Amino acid sequence: MFRDAGVAVEVVTAPDAGTASALMAEHVAIGTDALVVVGGDGIVHLAAGVLAGTEIPLGVIPAGTGDDLARHLGLPLSDSRAAARTVLTGETRAIDLTRAGDEYCVGIIAAGVDAAIAARAARHHWPHGRTRYVLATLVELLRCAPRRYRLELDDDVVETDAMLVAAGSLPAYGGGMHVLPDAVDDDGQIDVIIVRATTRAELLRVFPRVYSGRHTSHPSVSLHSAKRVRIDGPGLTAIADGEPVGTLPLTLQAAPGALTVITA
Repeated sequence: MFRDAGVAVEVVTAPDAGTASALMAEHVAIGTDALVVVGGDGIVHLAAGVLAGTEIPLGVIPAGTGDDLARHLGLPLSDSRAAARTVLTGETRAIDLTRAGDEYCVGIIAAGVDAAIAARAARHHWPHGRTRYVLATLVELLRCAPRRYRLELDDDVVETDAMLVAAGSLPAYGGGMHVLPDAVDDDGQIDVIIVRATTRAELLRVFPRVYSGRHTSHPSVSLHSAKRVRIDGPGLTAIADGEPVGTLPLTLQAAPGALTVITA
């Protein structure tokens, strides 16, 4: 479709994430009008790390499990030809990224039971799509226990026992779970949710509300925003866009307008 539209196309394939990042960086350094990825939020995460701070736009042909950036941008999720047309004709705009250590996150960094959910979903290849995250969530909610966290939110400090801590600049992860429903993708802020210690039964009762964002009214839930966030906890591995980005403590820094994207 791109070639039929008169676009010069260089197809890049890679056997692993490291090679993919290196090849994308090589082509971006040579010069390109756009970088288009075919896949899910994992390949989006790699591409964002290559494109951060450039004005080269990212186009997405969604073909992953969650496809949360594609959902956020209003891209067709189940029609690759329609998604390709969007890349050819869509508008471009800049969105924020979150820097986590040496990596950039497009969506949300998970640092609690949600990180365990993402890891479980990544280990399994069935079922496909959102259902995989739902099943992983139910399993991990039945196993989870509160942990002690210390969060620095700019000049404020929060110390609490929590079940879930997540931060980022997009509202949703896990195939449409609106865990940060008030997040704005270009306000220069990192949104943070803390779900304080509660019972497993209560977590399971509230869980369905996350798809509409109504979970934030629960008394165990608090929302915050900051430009710099430091999360410290008991040796947990943090997950960004479904990919591991290091163990806690982890310092996050807002990167306003760092990624240009092609939108519907």
